[in-house]
Amino acid sequence: MASSRHLLAVVAFLLLEAGTAVALDPQPPELVSVRWDTGEPSFGVCAVPRFARNSRFLAFGCLADQLVPGDSNNQTDSFLLDRQTGTIERVSVSSQGQQMHYPSAGGFASTDGDRVAFVGLGPLHPDYGPPPPNDLGPSAAYLRHRSSGQTDLISRAANGQALFGSVALWDARPDRNEILFTFHGDPRISEYQDLFGVAGQLWIRDWVTGEYELISRTPDGALSNGGGGLASFSETGQYVVFTSRADDLGPPAQLGDTNVYWHDRLTGQTERLTYPWQGGEFQQNHSVSPTPPRVSRDGRFVAFTTTSAEIHPDVAVPSGTHVYLIDRQTGQLDHLSATPHPSYNTSVGMSADARYVAWATRNFSFLGPPDPPADMRGVWVLDRHTGQRVNVAAPLGPLYLDNEVSVGMAPDGSAVAFTWRIADPDRPILSNTQLYTAQLRGPTPPVPAPVPAVSAWLLALLGVFIVLLGTIRLPNQRTCVR
Repeated sequence: MASSRHLLAVVAFLLLEAGTAVALDPQPPELVSVRWDTGEPSFGVCAVPRFARNSRFLAFGCLADQLVPGDSNNQTDSFLLDRQTGTIERVSVSSQGQQMHYPSAGGFASTDGDRVAFVGLGPLHPDYGPPPPNDLGPSAAYLRHRSSGQTDLISRAANGQALFGSVALWDARPDRNEILFTFHGDPRISEYQDLFGVAGQLWIRDWVTGEYELISRTPDGALSNGGGGLASFSETGQYVVFTSRADDLGPPAQLGDTNVYWHDRLTGQTERLTYPWQGGEFQQNHSVSPTPPRVSRDGRFVAFTTTSAEIHPDVAVPSGTHVYLIDRQTGQLDHLSATPHPSYNTSVGMSADARYVAWATRNFSFLGPPDPPADMRGVWVLDRHTGQRVNVAAPLGPLYLDNEVSVGMAPDGSAVAFTWRIADPDRPILSNTQLYTAQLRGPTPPVPAPVPAVSAWLLALLGVFIVLLGTIRLPNQRTCVR
């Protein structure tokens, strides 16, 4: 009996420990955007960092010409960082390794880092056509194969022709051969459509099969009257979250209002997530920006930013951009960046299990005890299991008020990447936005706990119940043999 009680006590202890979250212990930010020749900070604005699913590879865009040898186009290029080896490679080049005098932006890497999807405004593939007359040609989606050195054009119409009319690439899943983008028209029937004739629609394309999937569709499968944009996949790709100004996506809405929507690709279900907290429809103009909403692996949690003063009772008057997280299962809307002062928050990131949420804030604000400093501008990471909140950019010093900070979070929540422009009078204003990464939980992060997780209190009660159960003595039972 004693051994069984000890076993039950151990089980109860393990259950309690399973519900205890691992505290954030961020390491000092590490500068990524360094010169290849000297290791000093580069000159040029960096932006839009995005981790691969295994968190090892980080794609980003940067205007700096010193990150890799041979970069002399004086344009924003797409790069890939191998965080394990520390090497940076430029991926926005042609199959011949040639650079173009047209900008590219960011990217999305496969798990093994071999393939990177990115958007470019120049002819990195022969099918793009002749070079445009200036540095702002139609944007197209490309796929760079690092091992073979091949660059493919993957934004094509159903007939195989290159899509023209600008492609806004929001997300990509190279492991599944899919891109998520906005296009002003229907690529299933034409490679070109009048930019002013139809709202930009949200599409998914499988670049291997050539199949298209319309996400911003009405219940009968037609193009919506408000289109879709600012979109992202869940980690598995089953769910898509996006913004739209439509009123015909299925859920009732007011045409022209920007709302956040959730879409299940398996069932075809579309849900509207943003409503005024007092009911009815929005009475004031607002935006959901500047980065796409984020959705958890299981599709339950969605993080987003909005300027609306009607979406939550905490915000009584328009006061900048705020960060929210909605639990679709319970309908609860949490104001993550809650402050009693005007704020400007940008670029939200979230781990795949929704336990960790990161965002940037540029304002002077008060985020709660214990006695924070007056200047709370920084890159904040919140552990939703423990309520712990840390400013990973604090060691970098003050931030320019006009600095647009981009944030990306590793899917496993082990690291965060962000851009930051410090006050340096010796540097030109537009060349001091650097890219940093910060490890959040040490070099070997634990297996992320599922969200929603059973609370520590419930686990503790369960453990106590198991221990008490082991102390109960059942009446002696005798078997009668006749």
